[in-house]
Amino acid sequence: AKEQLIKELTSFIDDKKIEQDQSEQIVKNFSDQDLSAWNFDYKDSQIILYPSPVVENLEEIALPVSAFFDVIQSSYLLEKDAALYQSYFDKKHQKVVALTFDDGPNPATTPQVLETLAKYDIKATFFVLGKNVSGNEDLVKRIKSEGHVVGNHSWSHPILSQLSLDEAKKQITDTEDV
Repeated sequence: AKEQLIKELTSFIDDKKIEQDQSEQIVKNFSDQDLSAWNFDYKDSQIILYPSPVVENLEEIALPVSAFFDVIQSSYLLEKDAALYQSYFDKKHQKVVALTFDDGPNPATTPQVLETLAKYDIKATFFVLGKNVSGNEDLVKRIKSEGHVVGNHSWSHPILSQLSLDEAKKQITDTEDV
């Protein structure tokens, strides 16, 4: 928990554009103390830290409690935050499936796949072959514009382990270039 607090504290201080020596001192002061000795409040979905000694123009440091959901016990949370905590963990632990399509783009099948994915609001990754991109640039643009990921599946799908290092690199870089 302390490590996460220090990380969030550092990020907060960086955003405030505090002088480096001052920001380092604030972080050091908190780091050197045992967590139980920290002066803080918890209210309005925030953990409020009070630097000691007080720093000019920085009487308190407000950090969102949601940043600590991975390290906090839900029994310490207020009702509103406990509901957000539960929602966070429900989403974090839901089962997911990754859909991938290889060797395209194929003008005969890729549009049908895109229509089906759109119908069910599903995103996928399309691993394209570089040699198939030429003439299908609009299809690759459509894949990306519909929110899917385009990945590199080499230029011509050889068995890369049977190529020299330079040949394997060429398969990848040529595809990246198109």
